[in-house]
Amino acid sequence: MHGHTRRLVGFCLLAVLLGAGRDAVAQSAPITATSTLFAGCQDLVQNAPGGDMMRMGACAGAVSTALDISRQLRRSCPPAEVGVIEAAQRFIAFIEERPARQADQFGTLMLMALSDRWPC
Repeated sequence: MHGHTRRLVGFCLLAVLLGAGRDAVAQSAPITATSTLFAGCQDLVQNAPGGDMMRMGACAGAVSTALDISRQLRRSCPPAEVGVIEAAQRFIAFIEERPARQADQFGTLMLMALSDRWPC
């Protein structure tokens, strides 16, 4: 590598490492953690203009997937018109009724929330 290219690569690597460190500090829990998804779902349901878009998207994707899996496996039978927002509202209510469960895995809790609300 030439000196100029090596310096450029070094600066880019430094910028990536500094950015990753900042994000790791700002976001203490992984994006797939129940507490992170819970916060994202709250922002999604409230349509919070200042909400964390990454968390909101993670919530929407996780809830949509859980809805599909739950319907296919007949773990719950929500009406066809139930979508991501209503299912996210159910997840929030389920966790608010059981705050100690926030440490549990999201998938398990989401399937429980859906089957609790819409049993087959």
